Amino acid sequence: NLLLTTQESRNRDYAGRFEVRQIDGNVSVDQAPVRLLDEISGDVEITATDEFVNRGTHHEGGFRTAHSYEMHTTTISNVKKRLVGSFLRADLRLRNVGGAIDVHNEYGITILELNDHAEVDQPMRIISDSGEIKVTGPRSVLKEIPLYAYTTCGTLRVDLSREVLDDINFSTGDPRRSWSGFVTPAEDRFSMDRFDRPQQAWENAERSPGLDLISRSGRVEVVTLPPVE
Repeated sequence: NLLLTTQESRNRDYAGRFEVRQIDGNVSVDQAPVRLLDEISGDVEITATDEFVNRGTHHEGGFRTAHSYEMHTTTISNVKKRLVGSFLRADLRLRNVGGAIDVHNEYGITILELNDHAEVDQPMRIISDSGEIKVTGPRSVLKEIPLYAYTTCGTLRVDLSREVLDDINFSTGDPRRSWSGFVTPAEDRFSMDRFDRPQQAWENAERSPGLDLISRSGRVEVVTLPPVE
């Protein structure tokens, strides 16, 4: 097992880059700027809620403007078991994750690439406050997995028919919140589960197996890969 942490570190090298490969065990990352995690036989737990890029200030027209630089890309691939991640603002690329996925990328970009053998046999989620979430995969896979894409005031975009991902709009909760969704149709069309699901997924509460994709005010996109010739 491997633990990476920046506790008690004074290093602020914003160009620093850590890569972790071929670990026969679990990997835990605590606020370290890991750019690559690949071939991990166990679980991956990563917390990256610190800002790992520099900030700049420029002067123009009598104003001082402070800003953050562009976020770095982090790739996590070939993880045999579960992935749990909490990020402030990451350009996150995920592929070949064998276990459950539980990722909160508050203001960044999360792209999940599903392969031909992808299965969703337990609750999984990718959530964001206002970032972008994109899932790609073969049409045959995206038609079979239970999938639930929601937003409160953002954008949803899919290239699958309503028979595969039905569109719904509703308000629920206390205080009330509006939701729009593209969701796998329920076998029982009178079931209320799909209306309860976005809040359950946001809180990571108990729910049926499925891949939940929620960006409250950002963009959620599900795109089929072109068929292999």
